[in-house]
Amino acid sequence: LLIADRIQPEVLEKLKITVTDSRVHVIDSPGVGAGDARNEGFRVARGKYIAILDSDDVAYSERLKAQADYLDRHEDVVAVGSQLEKINALGEVIGVSNYPKRVKRSFFHKPFDGMIANPSSMIRKNSLEKVGGGYRRQFSKTVEDLDLWNRLLRVGKIVILPEVLIGYRSHELQNTATNADEISWHLEIVQLIDIYESYGNGEYSLESFGELSPSTVVTLKSKKARSTLGIRGKARFAVFHQLNKADEVRKISKDRLGQSEP
Repeated sequence: LLIADRIQPEVLEKLKITVTDSRVHVIDSPGVGAGDARNEGFRVARGKYIAILDSDDVAYSERLKAQADYLDRHEDVVAVGSQLEKINALGEVIGVSNYPKRVKRSFFHKPFDGMIANPSSMIRKNSLEKVGGGYRRQFSKTVEDLDLWNRLLRVGKIVILPEVLIGYRSHELQNTATNADEISWHLEIVQLIDIYESYGNGEYSLESFGELSPSTVVTLKSKKARSTLGIRGKARFAVFHQLNKADEVRKISKDRLGQSEP
């Protein structure tokens, strides 16, 4: 499935004419942005597994078979990623990833640690449907992928294969969010929402909020919100440690984005 994201109508028509392989379907995304485009692909896909690849990245020839074989052998795994080569605009390799083997829920580790690279992921469609069917628009262009991995980890495991199966393009024209402050508090919200949707009584799910803002973080860290969490033991300690951290998430996320804390 080739999902066209905000392509001019005349270019889209040329693309449809150019693609002559009957196995390839060109679809015009009804939304705006990569998240909406991927969601449209999730919706129309009929296969057992869904592999993501962005237009400027490269899937190596063994990628699909290696990941599908792994999912066939491990029914408790809901999504699988891989290591990747970082390549520049000329296709030259400028680095190689070193992701850990297992992805963990984001509130058990520092932001960005243990994440799966979006273009390397292959997901079970039935698992995707269990957690809402795709990305949530409230986190569009910020941390929509982390939110999806958190929800998938509620229903199974996510594993990263040791093989390099993707060439990940790094260049100046990448479609990457640039508002570091918005990313930082969205990152806090996505971690806290995962806690409340996993252990709460439903009062503080993402759907219970309207427009997200920094004040949403304050609400989610309030005593009133905490009182709705029904957790005990090790999980309770980990969760409340996350709730009490004084803006650590905000500082780490800004540092990772190359901006210092004021």
